[in-house]
Amino acid sequence: CALPLDGPSLSEGGIREYFFGYLGSLGYPFPLSLQALKIFIIMNEAEKSKHYFNKGVQNMLDAESLGKSGKTAKSFELIENAIKFFDQAIEIEPTQAIFLSAKGYALKKLGATIEAGDYFEKSIEMDPAFTESYYQLSLCLFEHNIINSGADTFEEALALTNDKQELKYRLHSDLLELIQRNIFYRDEIARMGHKEHHAEFTTKIIDIVLFSLKLDPSDVRLNEILRNLKKSETIH
Repeated sequence: CALPLDGPSLSEGGIREYFFGYLGSLGYPFPLSLQALKIFIIMNEAEKSKHYFNKGVQNMLDAESLGKSGKTAKSFELIENAIKFFDQAIEIEPTQAIFLSAKGYALKKLGATIEAGDYFEKSIEMDPAFTESYYQLSLCLFEHNIINSGADTFEEALALTNDKQELKYRLHSDLLELIQRNIFYRDEIARMGHKEHHAEFTTKIIDIVLFSLKLDPSDVRLNEILRNLKKSETIH
């Protein structure tokens, strides 16, 4: 089933609502409508969008619309498609911190944390008050175990927000996820026979745990993780 090319103009995230409403009116169940939306995003990558939207559905040639489409693609974990939308938005509005930060976040989702950090830095350069870019940059630094710079960057984010406790809680949660992921990687590497890296990995993880405990010294999970890490450090 294809969308009618003379459909109504869409804005403010209207692509999603139009798909669900249109397919729902034809009797398609929600899961199928959701899949159709994913396919729609894939088929309407930035280089193909001009042809389709010139038919009257939506003008995708402005940066704001491209940014919103990138955000929609990202919400469905279509990260590479999201990056293409953000790239076109940046091409149109190269000084917009929000597009630079959005691309940085998408790259970070793909594991390209060094490149992501570059985009967060560009975003901050364009808008020194853009809190989210400071926060995401701090996570990239922690990812590479650059603890002091990560902490300093997080402090800059903290200084820009009114909800300091919420941001501390968010960092605490994200760092816990990073710690658990690094422990998994360390153990997998050891199982593959590369036990020589075990101590180095453990030391780096302990550094992140110690910083995380500054955010919440009473965290039971982190204290238990720290005890286990120190025990494994002694064994190896």
